[in-house]
Amino acid sequence: SKHENIRLISAETLGKIRSPKAHKMLISNLFNSQKSINSRILIVQALGDVRNRDSVDHLIKVLKSNDENFQIAAHSALVKITMQPIGKDVAQWEEWWDLNKIKSREEWLEDIVEELEENVKQAQFENEILNKEIAKKSIELLKSGPNNSDIAPFIQAVKSNYAAVRVFAANELSLRKPPETLDIFLELLFDENPEVRIIAVRALGEISDELAIEPLLSIVGEAGEDLQVEVVRALGRIGRPQAVDALIPLLNNKSNKVLSATVEALSQIVDARIADNIIPLFENKDPTVRESVALALGKIKDEKSVEPLIKALFDKDERVRWYAADSLGKLKAEEAVAPLIVLLLDSSARVRESATTALGQIGNDLAVEHLIKMLDDPDKRVVEESSDALISIAG
Repeated sequence: SKHENIRLISAETLGKIRSPKAHKMLISNLFNSQKSINSRILIVQALGDVRNRDSVDHLIKVLKSNDENFQIAAHSALVKITMQPIGKDVAQWEEWWDLNKIKSREEWLEDIVEELEENVKQAQFENEILNKEIAKKSIELLKSGPNNSDIAPFIQAVKSNYAAVRVFAANELSLRKPPETLDIFLELLFDENPEVRIIAVRALGEISDELAIEPLLSIVGEAGEDLQVEVVRALGRIGRPQAVDALIPLLNNKSNKVLSATVEALSQIVDARIADNIIPLFENKDPTVRESVALALGKIKDEKSVEPLIKALFDKDERVRWYAADSLGKLKAEEAVAPLIVLLLDSSARVRESATTALGQIGNDLAVEHLIKMLDDPDKRVVEESSDALISIAG
C-alpha cells in the first residue's frame, strides 16, 4: 500500500496470524528485491511476532544485509524468536544455529531457563559469600570494641540484617545478662533465625523473670523440636505453676526429646498434678524418657511414686534402674528396702552404687548385713558408698 499506516497495520496483523500460510507468504516476500526495503523490514518484524523457528535461518541471512536498518530488524526478530542474548555477529548466530537447529523452540526455552537458574544460583552463592564476609567484619569490629563492658554495640547488632551478626550479639548479651536485656531477649524470641531464638530462650530461662512466661508459652506449641525443647527447659527454670497447664499436654508429644525435657521441666515446678501425669511414661519405649521420669520423681517426692519406682528398679535399661534407686533413696521409702537389697547384685557397678546409697538414706537395719558384704565389691566406688551407708545407718 502507498499508505504507511496500512502497511504497518498489515505487518502487525500478519505477525498475529500465526498460521503456516502467513509464515510462508512472509518468507516468500522477504528476499523479494522488487519490494521496498521498508516493506521488507516490516516483514522481518512480522516474522519476529510470528515466532516461528523456521524463520531463524532466513533471518540470519538478513543479518548479512548491507542495510543497517534491515540488520537491526532481523536481529530484533531473532532475539524475539530464540530468546538468545547474542549480538549482531553473524558467525555467532550461525554457530548457535548449527548446534540448536535440531531442537524445538520449547527446548531452546528450557535451555534458557536452565541457564537462568544456574546464573541465579551463582549470584546467590556470590551474594552469600559477600554476606558472610560483611558479617565476619562486623563481628570482628564488635570483638575489638574499646570497652568490652559496654553492651550498646551488641544491642544495636542484634538488629543487624545479617543472621551471623545477630547470633554473635545475642550470645554476647546472654553471657552478660544485664537487667535491660530482658526486653531485647523477649523480642528476639520471634527472630527469623532459629539459632537467635534458641539463645534468647536460654537467656530468658537463666534470667527467670515471670514476664517471660507468657511469651514463652505463646511459642511452645508452634516451635520446632530443638526450640521447643529449649522453651520447655526455660519454663522449668523459671519454675512458676502457670506453666503447668501448657506443659502437661506436651507429655503426649511424639518427640522423645521434647518428652524428656517436659518431664524435667515439670519436676522443677511444685504442683500436685505432676506425678500422676508423668508416671505413665514409664511405659514409654525410649529409655531416655523412662530415665527422665525416674529422676524427676525423686525431685517431686510424691508418695504415689514409690510403687512405680520400685517396678523401675528392674527396668532393662541401666540408667533407669540407677535413677529409680536414687529417687527411692530421696523418698526414704521403707517399702523399697527389699527390692534395693536385690539390686545390690546388679551387673552394673553404677546401679549397685545407687542402691547402696539409697539404702543408707532410708536407714533400715535390714540392709546392714547386705551392705557389709558389699565392702568386698570389686568396684571402689561401691565399697565407699557401702561404707558411708553403714555409717549412716549406725548413726
